[in-house]
Formats: sequence, C-alpha cells, structure tokens
Amino acid sequence: MKTSSKSMIPDWTQLPQELLHIIKEKLENCFDVVHARSVCTSWRSTFPFPASLLRQSYSLPLYPIEMESLCSLEKIPFFLCRVPTAAESASEYFLGGICRDESEDYSQFPSPPQCSLRLKLPGSNPTLKNMLDCQIFSVGHHYRMICWHQGLRITFKDVAFLPLNKEGGAEFVVIRSYSRTLVVFTSVEKRWLQLKDVPDTTCLDLVAFRGRFYAAFRNKDVFVIDPYLLKATRLMPSEHLNGFFHVIPSGDDELFLVEKFLSTTPHAAGLKCRVRRLDEEAGKWVKVTDLGDRVLFAGYGANNSCSTKQLPDGCGLSRNSIFFTERPGHANFIFKYAAGSGDWELSRERLTLSFRVENQTIRRTLDYLRHLNQNNLIL
Repeated sequence: MKTSSKSMIPDWTQLPQELLHIIKEKLENCFDVVHARSVCTSWRSTFPFPASLLRQSYSLPLYPIEMESLCSLEKIPFFLCRVPTAAESASEYFLGGICRDESEDYSQFPSPPQCSLRLKLPGSNPTLKNMLDCQIFSVGHHYRMICWHQGLRITFKDVAFLPLNKEGGAEFVVIRSYSRTLVVFTSVEKRWLQLKDVPDTTCLDLVAFRGRFYAAFRNKDVFVIDPYLLKATRLMPSEHLNGFFHVIPSGDDELFLVEKFLSTTPHAAGLKCRVRRLDEEAGKWVKVTDLGDRVLFAGYGANNSCSTKQLPDGCGLSRNSIFFTERPGHANFIFKYAAGSGDWELSRERLTLSFRVENQTIRRTLDYLRHLNQNNLIL
C-alpha cells in the first residue's frame, strides 16, 4: 500500500479489494460501517449504507380526508447513545431515533471527513460531540406517521405496521388511532377503513407482535387484531387493571403488559409497576416476577426492550428493571423488582445520568447525529 511522502499517511484507496471484502465481513456494528464509508470514495462504494439505519417510508393518504401524498409512514431505528462529558469518567445517555440526514449537501465539506454528534435539546443551543468517542446501542425500532396540514408538520406516534407475506408480495397493513377509534389502511385496497368491534374510547398503545396487532385502550381493555381478517378479539387479564398501562414487545419472544399504579397499602404505599406476559395459547395475560436480563422502556417516545448485556456499564440500567421515559422537561424513572411485594417499585437510587428521549412533536427540534461527507445521520 502506498503512502504520501508529504504526510506519511497510508493511501487507503490502494488497499486491495480482497482485503476490503474481509474488512466488510468483519464489521458487525452498523456505525462501524458508517465510519468505514468515511475513509475515502472507494471505501464508500464498497460498503453500502447500513440498511438498519435507513428509515423505510410508505406514502399514505390522509385520514379522514383521503388525499394522495400528504402522509408518510416511517420506520425509525431506536438507539441508546453514550456521550462522554467534560467530567472525567462521566457520560450522558440519549435515547432516540436515528435516520440519515439528507437536508444538506455535505460534498463541499473539507477532507478528511469528520464524525460528529450534533445534539439539539429543547431550550439549548446545538452542541457537537466527537462521534468516535461515543457508543451507540440498538434498542429496536418504532413507527411514526408524518402528515402535513396547512403547512404544518404533524407527527402521530400511535401507529403500527405489519407486512403481509402473501407469496412474497409487498402487501402491508397499517393501523392507527384516530379520535376514539382505530382506522386501518391496507396496501391492497389503498384506503382507510374504520375497525369494528373495538371500544369507543382512546387507544393508549398500538404494537405489532408475531404477525398480529395489539391495542390497549383507556377503559383497561386490550384487543388482538388479525391483520388479514381485520377482526378484533378482547384479551382477558389475569386480574383487574387499576392504573396506566403499556404494551411492550420483546422482539418476537414475549409481549409484556406493564401497569403503573399508585399503591395505598399500609407500609407499602407508593408508585409501583405490575408486569404480565401474554400467554398466546390461553389468550390471556399472566403475571410475571422476573424479566430476566431485560430492561423495558415504557412511556413517552416508544415502547421497546433490550438485553442489559448489550448496554454499557454505568448507564444506570440493570436487569429485571423498567425505565419510564417522560416528556422533555420531566423527570425519568426506574422501577426495580421488589421480592417482598411481588411488584416493581420506584427506585430510590439517585439517577445521576441524563437521559433524553426523541421528540417528534410539532414546534420541537430533533436531536441530530451527523456523519459528514455523505454519511449523514440524524438523531
């Protein structure tokens, strides 16, 4: 491999193709691929942009006024990002969605390309962090529907998507909450339909799990919805639900129902969580006392879960715990299991880490993750 006599920097464009392909096979983390693409033009052509960082998008008509090209459904990868701070051995953690940033032309930026994390939090000026110093961990994905109305960009988070694998076709079904009902869009009929046999009340959560939709309503009902027949069936809880609750999938392994309630029991009063998992065969929810090495993310932003084995030490999240994300400007909470009560209790440990959740509501600015020189990402 040649080197520049002026700087003695290796000329990576001369690296043999067979070695490039070996490097390509060794890169398992999508952000390592992003870094590799920034080396030079030949490397960028060898390493495709990671599919896991692309936001799949579908054009949908607006409901209830069905007009073309006014809405889009986007699949948003969800990540936990560790950012070092000025304090020695300290870090901040940011939870949010990431996509490729195509809003600017980065071809004119100076070489060599830079890797930077641009953070824009509500009420503060943007700050730049060196992306090479950051750690970024995948914690699943979620869907959002973006609509334009009278020049305003409006985001709806109560939406779920399922592909219909009919003979390898590209058909799909989208379900979303609208007012006090659910509406369904099918790629075959290309129009919105109002779903029958569901409660006339607000839908609190919508998720897709193992090829079916699950909807949780304000009246404490949870329904399973067949995407082919568009039929809704009520699921029975093992006991009456008292508080606010969230439906959280753990990949394709388990579906959890997390209930947050205020206990008034003497000597055990306070905010608590109760967790149930779905028994698909019995068609009901069964109480559980151990999440294994999982941590569940619930609340504002998205309902996800991941293994604590893939999270960094010191992030404040431990196995068998629940992390509630609140709206920007409000405190976040961690619940840990208490064997004595059989519930998850609000942790009294001081949460010294700073978590921020992706904010996609109108009049708010998203956090930005930008990798310059045509590898641009947005958080």
